[in-house]
Amino acid sequence: MVLLLAASVLLVAAVGERWYVFARFVGQLGRAESGEPVNEWFAATVHLPLPSDTARAESAHEANVMRAASFLRARLTILATLGALSPFIGLFGTVVGIMHSFHAVARHKGAGIEVVGAGIAEALICTAAGLAVAVLAVLAYNIFNSQMRRVLDRLDLGYLSLRAGEGD
Repeated sequence: MVLLLAASVLLVAAVGERWYVFARFVGQLGRAESGEPVNEWFAATVHLPLPSDTARAESAHEANVMRAASFLRARLTILATLGALSPFIGLFGTVVGIMHSFHAVARHKGAGIEVVGAGIAEALICTAAGLAVAVLAVLAYNIFNSQMRRVLDRLDLGYLSLRAGEGD
């Protein structure tokens, strides 16, 4: 249970941090699209304006998209790892709880539910906690991954609209 408690704290921290980063990034992207000034960390992540040379502009744009993707993808592996491992940690807790129940039965020679009940309850709580952490981690991972794709599409569309307006 201690591992699952630590995993849930890590989950909350990772989701909070990513939520803040995505909200800031999307806000700054909106400012950049409307021509307003952006703050320094955004300008360092997505270099604006693009060079006028077409070949350089395309390579700079690709570098911008890769840099933004790397920035937005950071720490998403924590969510993916928690989603993958939490059910197994819960299952391990379940096995340990059942083992404690069997050990209690062996000590008390055919005891009833009052002896095995605590171990089984502990086992079921571990299973439920592991599944809860996993479901929330996978859900958060999918939400942030989808949001990242939308942001990267906006970067591409912004580049295409800038490129379309160059010849005018």
